[in-house]
Amino acid sequence: MDEVLARAQALFESYETLVRSELPAGAAVVDVHTHLGHDIDGMIGDFDELTKIQERTCVSRSIVFCLDEPDRHPAFRAANDRTLAFGARSEGRLVPFVRLDLGERPIEEATRCLDLGARGIKLHPRAQKFLLDDDRLAPSIARSRSSSRFESFAVRSAT
Repeated sequence: MDEVLARAQALFESYETLVRSELPAGAAVVDVHTHLGHDIDGMIGDFDELTKIQERTCVSRSIVFCLDEPDRHPAFRAANDRTLAFGARSEGRLVPFVRLDLGERPIEEATRCLDLGARGIKLHPRAQKFLLDDDRLAPSIARSRSSSRFESFAVRSAT
């Protein structure tokens, strides 16, 4: 296993070197899809690890949202609060997005988090089991647009 990990790390390092050589001088690199927290499937996104990766890879900012957290009910409220706290702690390097569940008061949670500093909305069709033609989707998008913020979709099959 150590040999496999070493080969994978070497591959990533060579890719990072190539990407850096292709970037124009002074270019800002923004990672638009990062997670922090503890997912119900066991995945963990750690603040300190993410900021170290940002520094190593010259990422100036990352859009960040929570995972499918064990304490996601009601409405991802606790996980969204942690995401907002990570954003505040990062001194601008992490751009917090609110994660919504369309079945659990999404407009109220979006409004609460946008008022507290979230910069956009994250929706996840597979995890929250909805399709892109779901009637519950339009009000969340309208709420995001009314605040001049952004929506983010992780688009995968809902099955």
